[in-house]
Amino acid sequence: GVAKVEPYPYMDLSPEDAKELGIDDGDWAQVTTPFGTGTFKTRLAGMTRHCIHIPHGGGSAYMPEAWKIGNVNELTSLDYNDEIGSMPHRKNSEIGDAAFVTTSAHWHILP
Repeated sequence: GVAKVEPYPYMDLSPEDAKELGIDDGDWAQVTTPFGTGTFKTRLAGMTRHCIHIPHGGGSAYMPEAWKIGNVNELTSLDYNDEIGSMPHRKNSEIGDAAFVTTSAHWHILP
């Protein structure tokens, strides 16, 4: 599974956003949406500003503890579906002003 390749759940974000948020590469940060909160190790990557990437595949009962607290599925909702096919959005989530990225010392809203 994913834990064999990546020992910790991670979140990619742009270096510009990380600087603005006071987050360094490798810091642990929380992401909060209207649906839940997860804790992820940060990786600075070539991401579009104000966007983050979090891989799915962790969070099952057999996974290491870090993947249980960094389960991206907790940040989405089965009630948020594609209007045409009614498939749950698992690859993206319209979280807008409600997405927070926090460290122990900082919290900011991502526009």
